[in-house]
Amino acid sequence: MVSVSGGSAWCLGLDTTGQRLRVAITEVPAHGEPPILRYIVGCDRPLGRETSALAHPILQELWEQAGNPPWSTLAFVAVATGPGSFTGTRVGVVSARTLGQQLGTAVFAIAEADLIMGETVGENSEIPLFLPLLEEAWQRWQRGDRPSWQDAYPLYGNTYGGEGKPSP
Repeated sequence: MVSVSGGSAWCLGLDTTGQRLRVAITEVPAHGEPPILRYIVGCDRPLGRETSALAHPILQELWEQAGNPPWSTLAFVAVATGPGSFTGTRVGVVSARTLGQQLGTAVFAIAEADLIMGETVGENSEIPLFLPLLEEAWQRWQRGDRPSWQDAYPLYGNTYGGEGKPSP
């Protein structure tokens, strides 16, 4: 488990539910700092069916752009669970689950229905404003929630059970 009291810790947001790959890497504030995530690097790229092939290389590239911090400093992963396309949603959820399992970090599975997702703005379309995904995860993390990677499930179709879990 990552402690934020000393050095920097990081969080990762993934949204692959649609035709775009949306990734954001932010720095988690240490205790005593304002509870605002500091956006470091991200992307919002229209990849369509190429998402499954390009998501991991792009994630690695963005991690390097963020300064290539040790993966052990990843405090949590926030992943959009849909509803969305079957394959696209799976790519993000499986990536988040894998990171959570291998690093022993929290994975927040968040349904888009729980958020107001932003759009890219301005002249730089590389800056995603889907940070509500990370902000929601940050609020839960601040409350002491540490969901296991095993609790992250995608939503398919119109099912919605809240907390990123499919309806029974």
